Amino acid sequence: MRKLIVAVIAVLVLGACSAQKHRYVPKVLTTDPSSFSALNGVSVRGPVALINAQPEDSEVLLGAKGVNEYFGTLKDLTETVVINTSRELAKRQISTAANAPTLLNIRVTSAASESSLLDVEARLEIEVVAGSGMMRRIKVTNKTPGSVLRAYNGAVSLAVIEILSDREILGYLAGS
Repeated sequence: MRKLIVAVIAVLVLGACSAQKHRYVPKVLTTDPSSFSALNGVSVRGPVALINAQPEDSEVLLGAKGVNEYFGTLKDLTETVVINTSRELAKRQISTAANAPTLLNIRVTSAASESSLLDVEARLEIEVVAGSGMMRRIKVTNKTPGSVLRAYNGAVSLAVIEILSDREILGYLAGS
């Protein structure tokens, strides 16, 4: 009987220590409006098409923290960048439309994270190609004491800020 109790306790402890799998899903994030001061006063010509240009949708390990593993796709990360860029444009009465002649093809090309005992650091590399052919590469890093997903959400917010603060992108959107 004693061996049975020890075996049951061992199974319960091992079960509690097994890895938890989490999945990254696109979401609307909150951002600090003062982060977009470069966009203030920019007169955008007509609506803007924001295209998720990342075709890769196979699931990859985005990172791990403790017994938790976080999975997602570059396409989902790109979709979160697109959703939040659109939201920030809408806050400034700049409309978006799928078939607009002014377009930005956005693609997260790389995602990586590192976890330590106290924090998680997420890194994203994003490629933005305008309808004119102009291309910008943006790299962001976000460090947080939270989870891997929280670190990526912060990195996405920083990416949106960088996209909407880039002089060449703003010049393209203004038609100059």
